[in-house]
Amino acid sequence: MSSAPGPSPMKVLIVEDSLVTRRLLRTCLQKWQYAVEEAEHGAQAWEFFRHEHYPLVLTDWLMPEMDGLELIRRIRGCDLPGYVYIILLTAKSEKEDLVAAMDAGADDFLVKPFDPDELRVRMRAGERIIALERKLAEQNRQLREAQAALVQSEKLASLGQLAAGMAHEINNPVAYVTNNLAVLNREVRAVMEVLQAYRRGEEVLAEADPSLAAQVAELEEEADWEWVQENLPRLFDASLDGLSRVRKTVQNLREFARLDAADLDELDLNAALTSTLDVLRRELDEKQI
Repeated sequence: MSSAPGPSPMKVLIVEDSLVTRRLLRTCLQKWQYAVEEAEHGAQAWEFFRHEHYPLVLTDWLMPEMDGLELIRRIRGCDLPGYVYIILLTAKSEKEDLVAAMDAGADDFLVKPFDPDELRVRMRAGERIIALERKLAEQNRQLREAQAALVQSEKLASLGQLAAGMAHEINNPVAYVTNNLAVLNREVRAVMEVLQAYRRGEEVLAEADPSLAAQVAELEEEADWEWVQENLPRLFDASLDGLSRVRKTVQNLREFARLDAADLDELDLNAALTSTLDVLRRELDEKQI
């Protein structure tokens, strides 16, 4: 039975122009399970940094092409995926020199020739700082996600309140317009039946009062009676259907915003999708989806 792989070794970049010192550092670091990369001077190390991230850097101060302080300044000046803990190797021990190194951005320093035990302690301190930085970055990420979720929740709550107000304001006038149209539709159909009955007496009216018959015929033509008789019932039906769709849209909006939902353990997925599609129907039709 194979065991789960452990954490990958932390990468360390050694920047040192002395071959002997580089080999001594590599030997110590590899013994302590670090993944080691070497650079002979600051310019080469900077090229490495452009392609890969190194959480720990051990760099000499005095080197050809680019010295340690310039390398540190460049590292601190660029946007990196994580913090870089930098230990400066130097033979200098004057306070002014060490202050200049820390001002440039070094986290720690190690006097050459180095003591392996001191190197190990300082490397472990760097690892702890990096671990804390990574933990803080992860906590910040979780905090941002929680904040985004809270904002989204507040938006949905606002949407629910807005939909509740819209539903109340829309449903009331829709209800009485729907009732009025239903009554008007019924009464207009009855009036049309009465008018149709009168039309059957056109010949009698023409014989009894030709002038009145001509006036009635003129009024029928102006009102386009044939069109009214044929289309008015359809217009009433279409208007009632439109109002029904308005009420359905409001209801779908309420359901979409979960206004009336308590804690649920069951969901009719087909009904939910149908409701959502009804809300989006106009946009789907316009975009031919």
